[in-house]
Amino acid sequence: MKKLIILLFVANINNASSCLRVDLIGRPPEVVLQTSLNHAKTMLPGQVCGAIWIDRSELCSAVAIDPYTVLTAAHPRNILVTDPKKIIFRLANNAHGGLESDELEINVKSIHVHESFIRLSVPDTEIVKDRERGYAVRHTNDFYFNDFQNLTFDRFKELGLPIEFEGSDILVLKLSEPLPGDLPYPTFMESTQTIKNMHGITIGCGEMKFNDQENGPRTISKNTLEVFRKHVYSSRVSESTIKETKIFVGEYEAEMRNGDESFIPNKEMMKTEGLPVVGDSGGPFFIKNPATDKYELLGLCSGTVAPLGSKIDIEYYREQFKGIVQPVFPIWQDLRPLKEWIQSLMGPSN
Repeated sequence: MKKLIILLFVANINNASSCLRVDLIGRPPEVVLQTSLNHAKTMLPGQVCGAIWIDRSELCSAVAIDPYTVLTAAHPRNILVTDPKKIIFRLANNAHGGLESDELEINVKSIHVHESFIRLSVPDTEIVKDRERGYAVRHTNDFYFNDFQNLTFDRFKELGLPIEFEGSDILVLKLSEPLPGDLPYPTFMESTQTIKNMHGITIGCGEMKFNDQENGPRTISKNTLEVFRKHVYSSRVSESTIKETKIFVGEYEAEMRNGDESFIPNKEMMKTEGLPVVGDSGGPFFIKNPATDKYELLGLCSGTVAPLGSKIDIEYYREQFKGIVQPVFPIWQDLRPLKEWIQSLMGPSN
């Protein structure tokens, strides 16, 4: 059966584009935004989270686990090929700085990548049109828009996830000078805890957007210096794997609006529930330990994967795909199997 290729674009794990949900009872978006920002300021885990700037041009999120050591993601495009001296960790409520008098900015001294991490060359994602069955997404196999509602994460893995790396998505960064010793550095959650359909929080510094159900996500401000604010969002996750790598994955839905994915909330979701945005990669994922009532560090944000992937820029195809509901799977690196390796790199470095 003949197929006609109609569109070609890249879909990778770092192209998440949704964020703050619009509350179902109609709270103004500004109220939802302020709640997320206030949580990041007042919660203890937020006090050790900040932004990584790679040569002053590429941004990701990070968490300090002691005065000398910071964790972030390994997949940002330029972080492994940049001189560590050109990478900084900014402990602030705004990734651009300038909002608080006690902000800290420290250069990175060295970078340690896990031996399992490999960057891959992933073929572009294609949208194809079958003359009888309509539009389909092609990664390594075809699956059709009408089948999106039944697409599970396990099935998506079989079809081929559009991810540009494999292995453990983590970097250990050693700082050139120590952070204050009295910050509330996190403890790791024990491996004995089974994570299935559990709520947790992620703290990131990515580009903040309101989730507009009618028109698609929109940036919170026209001033680019105000959109990369440290924020909190909630997610419900379960344990999973990608090949041999242990991860956590959430399962959500988004409707295509103006070529972008508009997060679909429901009444069972928490008010702070949402999806990662570009720049949230490397942000820590915490779950509250019921025994201690304290948040413990469990993972790092890797981004999201979805069949349509990237934002669609061509107006004709935006209209063609308007209203299509696709599954969205946010992914976090599970830190528990890596705990021993991480701890071997903590503390002062020579």
